[in-house]
Amino acid sequence: MTTITDKELIKEIKEHISSLGGRDNIERRAYEIALTALTAEPFATIDTAGIELVKYGCNTFICPDNSMDPGNVPLYIGLPRIEPASQTAKLSFQEWLSEQKEKIDVDCGCVSIETLTHWMRVAYEAGNSPVTPDGWISCSERMPNDKQYVWCWGKSYGWTEYDTFEGYYDWSRNKWWTVTDDGEEPASKVTHWMP
Repeated sequence: MTTITDKELIKEIKEHISSLGGRDNIERRAYEIALTALTAEPFATIDTAGIELVKYGCNTFICPDNSMDPGNVPLYIGLPRIEPASQTAKLSFQEWLSEQKEKIDVDCGCVSIETLTHWMRVAYEAGNSPVTPDGWISCSERMPNDKQYVWCWGKSYGWTEYDTFEGYYDWSRNKWWTVTDDGEEPASKVTHWMP
């Protein structure tokens, strides 16, 4: 089994970066990060006992990088941001197209058209009243505005069957009221109303 030294690995990474050309930016970026990590120099060292204190803001245990005593841990600055050249270069469309060596996968838009027609169909089927329905509204869903005259479905006091009648809901008294020829009287059970 052979051992690869850091120098051999750095040389190998540099060869891979130069052989990539402009083809694969992700692979190039990965090699550049690895190269930066391998060639990074520590800026300071810290005693292993002082590592916990650094978490709380104390930096008295950090020494210059030339004091590499046994038991000291090297400290590195975070990896610098490497901007790939291909992202900063401004290519015209023709130049970019000439660099493409593989087939370009293009969505013909069939899925988009199907989605659009689906939602158009849903909108047409919704009818002409998306906000206020043209039919009966359940009292458990929504109540009318305070003292707004509406058609009601329910019973009034003295009635034996459910029927329609004109009435309103009084929010302050929390009660339905029936409008009759003799005036107004409370309604006993209202289940639905219609504007």
